[in-house]
Amino acid sequence: KPVCSVTVDFSGVFNAGRVRIINGAAVTLTGNISGSGLSIGVSGAVSPQLEIGSGSSLTVSISNPFLISVGAGFSGSVAGQITFLNSAHQLTAQSSSSLVFTGQAMFKAGTGFSGAPFGTSSQGSVIFSAGTTFQTEAGLPPFGLTAPQSVVVFQTGSNYLHKSVIPLSLSGRTYSHLTIDAPGLNQEISLGSLPFVVDNLNVLNTAMLGIDFPGGTQIRGNILVSAGTLRFNHTGGSVTFSGSGPQSISGNGTLLFGNQCGLIIGSSSNVVLQSDLILGKNLQILTGG
Repeated sequence: KPVCSVTVDFSGVFNAGRVRIINGAAVTLTGNISGSGLSIGVSGAVSPQLEIGSGSSLTVSISNPFLISVGAGFSGSVAGQITFLNSAHQLTAQSSSSLVFTGQAMFKAGTGFSGAPFGTSSQGSVIFSAGTTFQTEAGLPPFGLTAPQSVVVFQTGSNYLHKSVIPLSLSGRTYSHLTIDAPGLNQEISLGSLPFVVDNLNVLNTAMLGIDFPGGTQIRGNILVSAGTLRFNHTGGSVTFSGSGPQSISGNGTLLFGNQCGLIIGSSSNVVLQSDLILGKNLQILTGG
């Protein structure tokens, strides 16, 4: 496949009507010029104005922050992979639901990245649809705004892969498939009055993740703890299994519910216990559960 390394040697913002990386092309942006960026979209440009095709990739490895902005009224479609490395780069969109990750697309916040990858404005402008993946190894969480507001929306069937010791953002956030694979992660999350909502929570490897804030947790699918410890201890709150069909708790890791946290099985849920759990408070099974 075509591989291309482009050195960014300009300062300021370059305006482009349309940018396409397709047919398996792999493009890497390098350089050390500060204050550079790319503004995408001019009147009459064919939609989508930003396109990363399936099997194609864009890697931004510039040593200073580089901003890629899809302008108001324009759109972007990513079916391939985008990777940010080495600095606080941003990919932003100005219009609601205008930058969409589709198919098997992936966004990776990699080594040396810092900051919020999709900016801190334009609520709901970035969409991860079913089958796509956001992978974080560095930087801030992608939401960009104070919960429950968010720049990014993770639709049902999308994947969030956490491979970093940086703090997770859970209170007031909604995930579909949240997977944690960070052996060095040892974190207690105690602040937040809004619920954490997730379809499937998969802890593949971690030292300890404590979810303790008062807002509670809603599980719409399954919990898997393969290695390490997952602890719920919502002060005055509960973990509620709220799915509409069979749900499961499984894995060889440690799952415990502290003495501040109740466990509720919803009226439409049917939870299959496939591994041990430690329950410190009450278990409530609602009618029909």
